[in-house]
Amino acid sequence: MRAIPAVTALAAAAALAPAVAQTPAAALASTAAAGKSSQRPGAAQIRRAVRQAERSRNLWATVNICNTKRNPDVIGIRGQMPALGFKTVLIMDVQIWYLKIKTKKFVPDPAIREHVVLGAATTALHQDGASFRIVPPADLKGQITFSWVLGDKVIGRTSRMTARGIKGVDFADPPGYSRATCSI
Repeated sequence: MRAIPAVTALAAAAALAPAVAQTPAAALASTAAAGKSSQRPGAAQIRRAVRQAERSRNLWATVNICNTKRNPDVIGIRGQMPALGFKTVLIMDVQIWYLKIKTKKFVPDPAIREHVVLGAATTALHQDGASFRIVPPADLKGQITFSWVLGDKVIGRTSRMTARGIKGVDFADPPGYSRATCSI
């Protein structure tokens, strides 16, 4: 379980950003070897696999924790992504959005994000996410940008905003919890 950094919904200082284990460049460098295979897929196979993954109903983001008794003032964002059928490194970039009072529109808060490297995978569905402690009050949602890396090249990238009603969400509090937004 990751440490939960304390941040405000409108955090501007870099000191308030969640701790990131690796920068995106470091993650690519450290995982490039893991994405290499003795039998590299062809360009057409890569395009098909990425297109299928990007359109998959098994690719999602949801709020799995929202200000509960066990997790007060915490928002949890969880995502799931499919592997491509050949070895790639799976990465999720989790971004928190907050409701701007003046415009009544959600905007991303660049200080509240986390880069999550799931590791190398060939098959199956893979879940992970991040939790953030927020100073109330705040109306929030999340976005996950999913990336598939082969060798040292990002071969696919797509984003999903948090959605409600997702089934099979791991580590939800309470179990089965899945929402698009969170009020703290």
